[in-house]
Amino acid sequence: MRALPLNENRQQQKEMPRLTKLLLQAPMVPRSVLQEVMDQWCEAAGESGEKVRLTVGLLTLRELILQRSACREVCLRAALGYTKEGPMMLRELSTKMVANTLFLRNEVVS
Repeated sequence: MRALPLNENRQQQKEMPRLTKLLLQAPMVPRSVLQEVMDQWCEAAGESGEKVRLTVGLLTLRELILQRSACREVCLRAALGYTKEGPMMLRELSTKMVANTLFLRNEVVS
């Protein structure tokens, strides 16, 4: 994994949604909370066309995949599943996320 320059990492933290920060800082993320993120922030937002909420949901999944190994498998399965099923906006955004940020990461593919 490449190290981010300090100022780039601070900028990312500043722009990260509160939901994502909360889940990354929690000592444990229960499966029911992951399911809520997938149901309400990804699937329901994709169906209703709420791009901002959908983006927050996918960003949260991405960060959990990259930073929380205990959640990685569940979140990665969901993200990959969204690339082939669901509303068009959900498929498009999840495909971009997987292709641009997850596909090249060693910790995700190995």
